[in-house]
Parts: sequence; C-alpha cells; structure tokens
Amino acid sequence: METINWGFIGTGNIASCLAPAVKKTDRACLYGCAARSLAKARSFAEKWDIPVAYGSYDELLSDRKIDVIYIATPHMNHAELAIKAMKAGKAVLCEKPAAVNAAQLREVLEVSKKTGMFFMEALWTRFQPAYLETMRLIKNGEIGAVRAVYADFCSDMPNTPGSRLYEPELAGGALLDMGIYPLSYALSVASAVQNVPFATVKNSAVHSVCRKTPAGVDAFESMILEFTGGETGELFEFPVETSFSAVLTSGIDAGSGDHFKSAKIIGSKATLYIPGFWYAQNINILGTDGSLIEQKKLPFIVNGYEYEVAEVIRCLGLSANIDAESPVIESPYHTHADSMRLIELMDAFRAKWGIVYPFETKDMLSGSKNNKKSLSEESTTSKISIAEKNIPATNSTTSKEVEKTAENKKSAEKVNEEPENDSQEPIVVYTDGACSGNPGRGGWGAVIIVDGNEHTMSGGEKLTTNNRMELMAAIEALEAILEERKWRSRKVTVICDSQYVKNGIQTWIKNWKKNGWRTSNKEPVKNKDLWLELDEVVSKLDIEWRWVKGHAGNKYNEICDKLAVQAGQKQ
Repeated sequence: METINWGFIGTGNIASCLAPAVKKTDRACLYGCAARSLAKARSFAEKWDIPVAYGSYDELLSDRKIDVIYIATPHMNHAELAIKAMKAGKAVLCEKPAAVNAAQLREVLEVSKKTGMFFMEALWTRFQPAYLETMRLIKNGEIGAVRAVYADFCSDMPNTPGSRLYEPELAGGALLDMGIYPLSYALSVASAVQNVPFATVKNSAVHSVCRKTPAGVDAFESMILEFTGGETGELFEFPVETSFSAVLTSGIDAGSGDHFKSAKIIGSKATLYIPGFWYAQNINILGTDGSLIEQKKLPFIVNGYEYEVAEVIRCLGLSANIDAESPVIESPYHTHADSMRLIELMDAFRAKWGIVYPFETKDMLSGSKNNKKSLSEESTTSKISIAEKNIPATNSTTSKEVEKTAENKKSAEKVNEEPENDSQEPIVVYTDGACSGNPGRGGWGAVIIVDGNEHTMSGGEKLTTNNRMELMAAIEALEAILEERKWRSRKVTVICDSQYVKNGIQTWIKNWKKNGWRTSNKEPVKNKDLWLELDEVVSKLDIEWRWVKGHAGNKYNEICDKLAVQAGQKQ
C-alpha cells in the first residue's frame, strides 16, 4: 500500500499528541494542517515539519493529496467537520466524542455509509496493548468471575475565561471529555465477561448524581451501571454468577493527583489494578489479599497514540485491496455501533441531569428526530425568517435591515400577553459586530436558535464603529424576538464575544444612569442612543448574558462574525 497522507484540522494540545505518532507510524505521512488562522497553522507545521499549512479548513479538505483527516477541534465541531471531510472523499479519524449527541452521530454514520468513507472515533485506549491484554485476562477467566469495576478520571482543571471545559457553548463538562473513558471501560469489561460485542452490552440499571457549575456544565459525576440478568427486553441476560456493578466517576474540578485516575477490576480470584487506565503501560495483578502477584509491563512504542493511527492505516489497506468486496468504513476494534452505544448512554445521563447545550434541544437527547436545519440550508443573506414569515431585507444602508411591519409593531407592544408556546427551552442568541477602519464601514450579525431551528440576520452602516455594531447586533436580535408573540415570555440566553456589551448592560449602565450618563471620568457615555435602546428591549425579556472567546472555534460566533463582515463589505 502507498503512503497515506494525513491532514490535521485543529492544532491544539491533542493534535500535538497525535503528530509524533503519525510521523513514526509506517506508511503514514503528516502532510498538512489547518487552523482558523494561517499563522497558527504555519507555527504548528514548522514545529512538526509539515509540508503544507492552510488558514481555513475548507482549503485542507480540498487538497487532493490528503487521504485522512484527523479532527482535533472542540467537541461541537466534530460532526459537521467529519461530514464535510467524508463528502470531500477523505477518511476520518475524529477525536472523542465522535459527536456531541446521538442525533449528530447518526448523521455522521449515515454519510460514512453513503460515501463509503472510513470513519473512526479516536478513543485511543481501545487500541493500546494494556487495554487489549486486560480484556484478554478477563475473557480467559484468569481473574475469575468479575465482581465489580471501579474507574475514575478526575482532575482539577483551571476555570479560566473561555476555557473549553467550562463553556456550555463548546460542549464543555466532565462527561464528554473524561467520563467517556470510565464508561467505555465498564462496557468493555461487560463485553469481555459475556464474550459479546461491546455495542450489544445492555445495562439493566443506571444510577448517577451530578454536580454542575454555575454556567450549567457537569463538573463532577458519579455513575453506577448494574450489569445483571432478568431484565425484559435485553439482548441477553447476565447469569447470577457473572452479574456485577461498575462504579465510575469523572470530574474537572476535583483533583487528587494520580490517586483519582485508575481502574480496578475485582474478580473472584484476583484483581486488576491499572493506574491511569486510559493510557496505561502497566497492569498490576493483585491477590485476594491485595498483595502484588505480577506486574505486566506493556510500554508504548511512541506515546500511545500510534496504535489508533496504525489501525486507520490497516483498515485503509483492507479497502485498497483489489479483492475487497466493499470498502472498509469502520474498525472492528471500535465500531460505529460502539461509538453510538457510548453517546446514547451519555445522552441519557445528560438528559437526567438536565444538561442541554445551547445549540441542542431536549429532543436530541431523548432520541426524537432532529429537525434542526444546518447553516447551509438557511439563507445567509441579510434577512431573517421567523415563524415561517418571510420579511424582506431592504436596500437601506442603515443598520436595520429587517423591515418591521405594522402588525409586528403592534404585537411588540403586547409583551405581557401569555404566549401560545409554553416551551421552557431557552432561546439562544449569538451576536457579533465588525468594522473596517473603526470608524469605517461596519456590519453586525446574529443567529437566533429556537427549538433547534436557526435564524440568521445581519445589517450594516457606511460609517460606524465596532462597538456600535456589537450593540446593534444585540438590539436587532432581541427586538426580533419581541416581535414574535410566541417567544416573548421565554428565557433568552445571549452569547457574544464583546465584554463591552456584556459588562455594559449588566453592570456599567447602572452607574451611568446614576451619574447622568457620564463615565467615572465624568466623560459623556459613548453610544448613549444605542445603550438606551438596548436597555429598553432588555427590560422586556428574561435574559442571561454569556461571554465567549472570539475566533476560538465556536461555530455560531464564527457564523456571526462572517455575517457581520459580509454586511459591512456591502456598504
């Protein structure tokens, strides 16, 4: 088989882990990388001696010399990028989780089937020698009947502004990032006990508790899975002698060094104690009295990531075989069904804990059909379609491109009426502004997400400032919500990358009013007209304000930025 060229989407810490593994794996060539800025991509390329660097993901996907795309972006981008890569004719290795929820993953796997392109979730543990040996020991009965499994993955991670782990908009929290490892391990043990595929393991009972951060992501969770028999509807039953429970924890703000990062598989004859089980190179076999019987040492060749890289190469080699009846689209060591089993279980936990990310709906976690439209299915021109009403954009160069009809104005005055829609799901609004010259030509953009449907709007002015466009984005989006009778009493979450807007409307405006609209330096407050307008509309809605770091991979923040720039260029 010829050399396989790899292209990396994302150049963060995890990409720096896979890079040396690719470079030292036979038949693998680290050929290209892409980041959201060309400078960042070039820096990564220089560090790892990569021939080609791109400043956009689409450029990398269009490079015909690349065979495999490795996706190393924040979680919420995984599904979208995987689908684009496979449609571009690339095999995909996608960092875990393969998608944020089961609804997304179903779309990914459907594209894999339709295109015949290989797709694998990068759950590196499942390809490592220590993991494989552990499961062999269990299958062969060398530790006797499994009585219990304990697996912990907890760290004390700093909660800094814009931190991926603590941001709901980036699908943060412990479960998707760390909890996936103990859950996978428990299912793997159950699979080995019954000698059935991972994906067919059925747990008859699931219990859990979760502690959430003020922002609403899971900071720490304890999960218990009972693998037992007699449950109606199971694919098979665990006989009494093979029933066991798995006690699992994961956390991002509760660390104890390496003492809270291990797996213990307790058998009737012996116990397997595996420190750092998700990247282990040693297996400790303990007697029933806790004494060390044997330590199996299974060192990595590179850093532990080389095994999943080699598996991708192996599967692509099978596809390239001229005698192959059909293309190989998944690995037998971590199948598509395995990935689906994991994400469905994590969906169930999040639904129980009430954790729904801003870009999701509860339907996504309950297994209902996802009716959410993709951005490509919506118009990105300067207009907004709300509740099936097509409101044409005008040619005016003012910032208000959404023409307000007399009916809308009338309904906006009735903000205290009871809504017809009693949904409790918050409306999520993303906003951004842009300006060329500051002052100069500028634009604003917004995305309103209601019940899984995305509505885009934008506008601009010939001579303005970045701050005015940031304010206009928020004002226009919130006024659009007020114009829709069914939306007015629902909670609204506004997410922007402007500390000026967020701090101004939440904190500074109180002192400005007291001081006669003057700053602490006795200077007149700039953009007073827009602050008054924003204050007016905010008073009529139940709003939570959130800040997100700009140009950091947040899908909707990037969309708003693009809308704002395009609107400004039209002026």
